[in-house]
Amino acid sequence: MYFMQIGKVDLARAVAVEALMVAEKATKEENTKYGFKKKLGCDIADPLSDLKKVLTDFINSFPANTKAAQIASTNGVYNKRFLYQTLLLLTFVGLIAGEIFRQQRASAEIETVRLEKEGVKRRKAAAIAAAEAEALKSMEEPLPRSGIYRFADRRNYNLNRSPPLQINNSPDANTLMKLVRVEDGAEVMSIFIRAGETVKVAVSVGSYKAKIASGQIWYGDSVRFGPTTSYAILDAALDFKVEESQLVGHELTLTRIRDGNLRQLPLTATDF
Repeated sequence: MYFMQIGKVDLARAVAVEALMVAEKATKEENTKYGFKKKLGCDIADPLSDLKKVLTDFINSFPANTKAAQIASTNGVYNKRFLYQTLLLLTFVGLIAGEIFRQQRASAEIETVRLEKEGVKRRKAAAIAAAEAEALKSMEEPLPRSGIYRFADRRNYNLNRSPPLQINNSPDANTLMKLVRVEDGAEVMSIFIRAGETVKVAVSVGSYKAKIASGQIWYGDSVRFGPTTSYAILDAALDFKVEESQLVGHELTLTRIRDGNLRQLPLTATDF
């Protein structure tokens, strides 16, 4: 009807003919689909009957000398547009794959350098960073027990005057958490929490950032949970203090919970 209004009568008729063909095809497919109901004597209504009548009347309204134009089909798979779009898609996928590979190599090189600084020989460090199964297998260690894993300085640690920290770990992974003093960036304590377990420790008064490394298999201090270790840092500092006679600490749940007030931000292995 739009093409009729702008004077393109032949195109208007061609569009109507094409629409009627599509409607007839849809009706035929529907009849085939529900053929068994017809055999049972059920009355199957054609939902497109009104549309087809309107289209038929519209086509019959054209003058007899109207040019019988045809609409070129663009639905074929092997047309130029499809080819150009396919090439563009393949190029895009190739660029993404190349960037992922580049980032993986860069990450492996950074991890190799970090492991070397930790005292792992270069050849073995490169193998570990590349996630070579044999190299990783040779470094597997028993999973530490849940609790305090390492103290930086026990001399200033007063158990009776230290606020509590309770950590409820997710059942999905083991976790090593470092508490780093905000004022100077010094590590004061690290805590190991096995998957699904809860740990309660006392933490000296102060303000700390919590760094988290998590994974499945433990390979020791240098390698931690291997090249698939997930690193994060809590987005807010944890303040441990004494208010009057009350020790004010924290309870952390290391899994996603609704309306939680802390978020985990990504962290690199080097910054852990």
